[in-house]
Amino acid sequence: MVFWAVVGLVLVRGVGSILIDPTARRAPPAEHAATAWPDAEARAFAERFASTYLDVAPKRPRAHQRQVASFLTEGLSDQAAAVLPPRGPGARVALATVAREVPLGGSRARFTVATTSTTGTVRYLTVPVARDPTGGLSVDGLPSLAPPPAKGTTPVAESTALSGPDAPAIRDVVGRFLSAYVSGRGPSTLSYFLAPGTRLVQMPPGLNLLSVGQVSRDPHPESGAGVAVAVAVRVKDLATGATYPLSYRLRVVRRDRWYVSSVAGGPSA
Repeated sequence: MVFWAVVGLVLVRGVGSILIDPTARRAPPAEHAATAWPDAEARAFAERFASTYLDVAPKRPRAHQRQVASFLTEGLSDQAAAVLPPRGPGARVALATVAREVPLGGSRARFTVATTSTTGTVRYLTVPVARDPTGGLSVDGLPSLAPPPAKGTTPVAESTALSGPDAPAIRDVVGRFLSAYVSGRGPSTLSYFLAPGTRLVQMPPGLNLLSVGQVSRDPHPESGAGVAVAVAVRVKDLATGATYPLSYRLRVVRRDRWYVSSVAGGPSA
């Protein structure tokens, strides 16, 4: 019985192999799409290295050396260890963000990372990063400290107060909308002010709109239909009590009345 079962299996598989198109038996492996360089992974690697390199604890120099060495290509470990005093306040990095990047070709790039310490000190560290043929990343040279960007001298854009027969209605709708939007009112309230089809993410609670100032034509509007306006407001953070002067840039459209169709910088739902 076992013999005839094996014979039957061979016959069935043999017939199947005859009926199946040989070209469909095995699909060729899909080619991996080429990724742009530098990529997000390399930027994150540079940020992590900068945080580790500048985050030093005088009481743990050996541990810091091992952490730094974990990012380095072979041969750099002995050169890249920071010399720490036996006593000192140390430095803790609270934030690290890539500010500049320069592709060098051959899967190499230099990233300048802006770091902010817990005491508020800002340092810019330029980090050379390379990717090997297997996809691995390493810091392939000693970093360097760099200056921050120069302070700009761009003049303030002149704003023109909104005028014309529609100005009072627009000022009214944007003022009432911002009062609801900034304070974190829900969709049921915001929907009255929004143009059909417009959806906005609700603001978190904890803010209060104190006043609405001048409503001007936005000097640098994004593309879109309707009228782009900049609205000067004062907003209070209820958690800290601080009051901030802000400017919201809105776009309004006219249907049966004026509606808000977008808020610059705000995500859509």
